[in-house]
Amino acid sequence: WNSSYVRSDAVVDSLAEKYGMSRGSILDTSAASGGDLAVRLAIGEAQVIEENRQFFASHGVDVFALESTHSSDRAATRSSSTLLVKNLSSDMVADEVESLFARFGSLASFLVPPSRSMAVVQFFEPTEARAAYRGLAYRSYKHQPLYLEWAPLGLVSDKQSSDGKVPAISQPAAVTVEVDNGEDYATLFVKNLNFCSSE
Repeated sequence: WNSSYVRSDAVVDSLAEKYGMSRGSILDTSAASGGDLAVRLAIGEAQVIEENRQFFASHGVDVFALESTHSSDRAATRSSSTLLVKNLSSDMVADEVESLFARFGSLASFLVPPSRSMAVVQFFEPTEARAAYRGLAYRSYKHQPLYLEWAPLGLVSDKQSSDGKVPAISQPAAVTVEVDNGEDYATLFVKNLNFCSSE
């Protein structure tokens, strides 16, 4: 699975917002422009992915690292402090998502492209990133589960933050330290459960 993959409904929502059209008019193949729906979505997906790449490149993100890590010329190592957030709803609010992650620690950078189809979250401390991963993976946000993935190593430049400047590290008044006991963590994925389900 390619790290820069974007869901089809996110593509349609992004294009509809960008061009001031309704979702129906983008999906309507009976109009004068016609065409195959699959071709329209593929072209739209390519456009959204390219816009995401341009945005991330302008903010110090190595866009080639977002390509499939299964390629022979790509490293398969993953960052311990940077997360990719996917499956975001088109009506997501960047400040809300940022505050979800900020509860787990100090963020070095938080990047959301204009399409709002994914986000890159970088923590200063790996232990805080692991806590955020455990606490937010598959959590419902705007009726969609958040898909979290560890970003490829070196995705975000250490020299730039979300505003393109070197982040200033200030000492907080009180510091909470989570001790990593070195245990490996395993994740069990259970699909097709309603969010109203209980244990």
